[in-house]
Amino acid sequence: MRSGGALALVLVALLGTAGNSDAADPAKVTVGKTADMRPRLVVDATYYPFSAVGRLQAAGQVFCSATLISARVILTAGHCLWDARRKTWRPANDIHFVAGYQRSSFIAHGQGVRYLSPLTKENKAPDGASVPNDWALVELDRSIGNDVGWLGLGLDLAATLKKAQTETPAAAPPLFLVAYREDRAHALSLQSPCRITREMHQGAMLLNDCQVVHGSSGSPLIAYQNGQFLVVGVTSARVSYQDRASETATVGIAPLAGAVTSYKLIPNQSQVRPATLQKGLQTLVAALSDGTPPAASPESLERLLRAGLTHDKVALPPMSFPELQKCRGDCAQSDKP
Repeated sequence: MRSGGALALVLVALLGTAGNSDAADPAKVTVGKTADMRPRLVVDATYYPFSAVGRLQAAGQVFCSATLISARVILTAGHCLWDARRKTWRPANDIHFVAGYQRSSFIAHGQGVRYLSPLTKENKAPDGASVPNDWALVELDRSIGNDVGWLGLGLDLAATLKKAQTETPAAAPPLFLVAYREDRAHALSLQSPCRITREMHQGAMLLNDCQVVHGSSGSPLIAYQNGQFLVVGVTSARVSYQDRASETATVGIAPLAGAVTSYKLIPNQSQVRPATLQKGLQTLVAALSDGTPPAASPESLERLLRAGLTHDKVALPPMSFPELQKCRGDCAQSDKP
C-alpha cells in the first residue's frame, strides 16, 4: 500500500473490536502520534439519522459499526466479516445488526442472509493492503429500514468532496463521523467537522482528519446536504505517517457503484418519514448547541456541523439506574455510556 505522496505510510491498523481477538489483531499494534484528541458528542441513537446506524455483531465475537442504506441492506467494513479464530470468512447468518442500539436496548434487529465484499475473493486475513477494498454489503432477513429509516449513498458527492472542501469550503457539505467506539461501546459518538485530507487509489480511499479507535470499523462518514444524510465513506483503518498525526482511512463510495443494481439500492436517496426527520433535526441541533439552540432547520444544522464541537458532550436522556448515573460525567474508560 502506497501513500500517494512523499510521506511514507508506516502502519495501518484495522479497527474492528473483539476483546482479545480481532480480524486484524489490534491488540498487537499501536498507531498515531496523538491519541483521540477530537471532541465528540455522544448522541441519542433512537433518533434519525442515528437510528439507521447500528452495531454489527459477528457470532458474539466481534463488533463493528454499520449503516442501513436501504430497507434491508447495511454497509460496513469487509474485514468485520473475517473469522480470525477459524481463519475464514464468516457465514452470513453469523452477522447480526441492531439498529438504534443504546445502552442495553435497540429498536430493530436483522440477521444476515448474504453479503458481498471484494475481500472475500481471497481466503486470507485482511491487512493494510486490503484497505482500498475494505467494504461489504450485507442483506438482512427483514426490512428493518422501514421502521428506522436509512441513509442515502452519496455516489456522486463522494467524488467531488476533496475539490469542494479545497476550492469552495463554505459551499461544501459538512462531513461528520459516527461510530460505536470501543471506549463507549454502547452508545454512538459523533465527531464533526471531518475534512478530507487526501485521496488515494484514484479516489477509492479517502483520508480524513476525524480520529477513530477500535470498534469504529464500518462506521459511516456522512455528508449533510439539502436536508439529506448521505454516506460518502465507510471507516476502515487508522493510518500513521512518520512525521504527523494519524488519520482515518475511509473507503469511498465509488467502488460500490457496480453493486448498487444487484442489491436494488437507490443512489443519493435516503428514506425517512418527514416528521421523523424533523424530530431528528431538532434533537441534533439541540445536542450540538451550547446554550439556547436555534430553530431546527437544514441551515442551522449545517452551520452547527461546520462549527464542530469545542468539548466533549453527552446528549443522552438520564439513565434509569442510579448505580450507572455516575457514568454520565466521564465514561472514557467505561463500557457504559
